[in-house]
Amino acid sequence: MRKIGIILNSMPYVGGTFQYNETILDALNYIKNRNVDIEIVAAYDNMLWKKYLDKYDFKKIKLNLQIDESYIDNLSVEEIRNVFPKVHSGANKMLNENCSVWICPSQDLWSFILKAPTISTIHDLMHRYESRFPEVSSDGEFEIREYLYSNMCKYSKRILVDSSCGKEQVIESYAVDPNNIEVLPFIPPKYIMESRDNENISKKYNINGKYIFYPAQFWKHKNHINLVRALSMVKETVPDISLVLSGSTKYNGYEPVLEEIKKLKLSNDVKILGYIAEEDIASLYKNSEMLIMPTFFGPTNIPPLEAMVLRCPMAVSNIYGMPEQLGKASLYFNPNSPEEIAKCIICVLKNDEIRKELVENCSKEVLKFSNEIFCNKLYKIIEEICI
Repeated sequence: MRKIGIILNSMPYVGGTFQYNETILDALNYIKNRNVDIEIVAAYDNMLWKKYLDKYDFKKIKLNLQIDESYIDNLSVEEIRNVFPKVHSGANKMLNENCSVWICPSQDLWSFILKAPTISTIHDLMHRYESRFPEVSSDGEFEIREYLYSNMCKYSKRILVDSSCGKEQVIESYAVDPNNIEVLPFIPPKYIMESRDNENISKKYNINGKYIFYPAQFWKHKNHINLVRALSMVKETVPDISLVLSGSTKYNGYEPVLEEIKKLKLSNDVKILGYIAEEDIASLYKNSEMLIMPTFFGPTNIPPLEAMVLRCPMAVSNIYGMPEQLGKASLYFNPNSPEEIAKCIICVLKNDEIRKELVENCSKEVLKFSNEIFCNKLYKIIEEICI
C-alpha cells in the first residue's frame, strides 16, 4: 500500500491558504476512496485541525511542526535536511511514515527541509511583482519569501501553481524546469458549493437596501481605497447603492480606508463586517448586486470563483492571470483607476443585458473548475512522482 502525506501547517479558519488546504484534503479523500491501495497520512500541529480531520478516514499524526529559526540562520539547507531527523521529533515521525510523497499546500519551510519527495504549492510571487506593497517587501519579508520560494523550487519534486501566468512567473524568477511545474487552478471552496441560502442575511448584518460585495482582508494591496473612491462616483448615478466589506480589519489597509470613507462622507454607505463565518459568505454573495474585486495581487483569486458558482455578476482587476481564470464571466478594469472601477460597477447595475450575459457566462466558465477535474489532475501528478 502506498502512502501519501500532507503537512497541515497553516492556521485553521484564516484566509485563502486555509481554504486551499481544505481543498487538497478533499481531493486526497476523493483519491483514497477510488484507490484501495492508498493510505493518506495527515500531519498537523494546531489542535483546531482536529475538527476538520475527524471526517476523513486518514491516519492522523499530531506532532511538532515548529522550526527553530537558529537552524536557518546557522546551517545550509542541505545541513538542515540532514540534521532535522536527528533533532526534530516532527521530522523524524514524518520520515518514519515512509510516504511516497508529502504534499505541502501552505508554501512553508517543510516543503524543502523535510528530506523526502514533496509536492509544494506557490500561491503567488507578488513580493517580486508587486514589491511596492510593504506587506510583501518590508521588514525582511522580501528576503524571507526569496529564501522560501527559491528553495521550494530547488528541492520539491513538483511545484503547483494556479495558472499559466503563475507558471511563467516561477520560471522567470527561479529558472525552474517547466516540466517540474504543474498548473492546478484553484477551485471554489467546498462550503460555497454546499451552501444554503439565508434569506435573513441582510437583517443579521444590518444591511439596508442594495449593495455590492467585496470579501477581502484589509491589506493595502486589496485596494479598498480606490474602491471607496469609485463608490463615491457610482452614487452620483446610483444613489441607493452601498458597499459591504468583509474580512479581518487587523491589517495595514484598514485605517487608511476608514480615513477615506470619512473624507468622502460615505460612512452611511459602507458597511464593514469584519471576519464572518463561512456559512454566511454564500448568502452575502447571493443577496448582493455584484462582486467587485479591485485587488493588485494575483495571479488568480478565489472570491471570483465563489461568485461564479453562485451566478453572481462581477467586475475584477485586469491583472496577471485574472482574465485567464474568469474568461467572459467578468468585466475587467484597471485597479489604479477609480473611474474605470466605477464605470464597471455602473455597467453591471444599470445594464440588464450585460448583467444577464455575465450570469450566463458564469454558468459556462465554472464548468472548468469542477472538483473531479481538480482531483484527477492532482492524482496524475502524484502518480508521476510515485512511479
